[in-house]
Amino acid sequence: MHCAIRGSKHYSFAVSPKARHPVRSRSLMQFIEQAHIEAVMLSNAPSSTFSWYSAEHYAAQALTLELGQVARLGENLLDRLLAFDLAMRDLISRHKPEHLPRKTVMYRVSRTIVRLHDDFDFRFSDDVENFTAFMHGEVFGHDGDKPLMAKNEGEAIVFPNRKVAIGQRAALMVCKVNTRYEDDQLVYD
Repeated sequence: MHCAIRGSKHYSFAVSPKARHPVRSRSLMQFIEQAHIEAVMLSNAPSSTFSWYSAEHYAAQALTLELGQVARLGENLLDRLLAFDLAMRDLISRHKPEHLPRKTVMYRVSRTIVRLHDDFDFRFSDDVENFTAFMHGEVFGHDGDKPLMAKNEGEAIVFPNRKVAIGQRAALMVCKVNTRYEDDQLVYD
């Protein structure tokens, strides 16, 4: 759990790692809805996160949680995380939740943008919010002489960083997705 560095269209969101094991259980997603986590990103590849390592090596029901935005001590909007606080208390104490769940917006990671050239930039300011969406074909940057553009209608950018080294992830692109359960595991088409 931590706070996002930049603002976001979703104040709280989770990143669900892609693993060899069934780690997207119905009960985990019910907790997410009970905690009023606004969005979940379903990763499509391994990553260098503790949640991926836990899911991959221990079959843990693991997530990376982004709870709000980094702020000075005492200036975080904790009232926006009240449902998360209550859901955590219910989970730890094994009490049945007393507040209503809230539907979570689901995204799949459609692609990872990796910086390949020195001449790399985005066409938006550094304070663009996570989950800012683009129209299909809209150019939002360049990598060398190659334009970076939305490949899907409503494709959104998350964790953009124009200053990464060559060969490193500069952004994740995500698309909204419909989900369902198979054998008690969340899947998408």
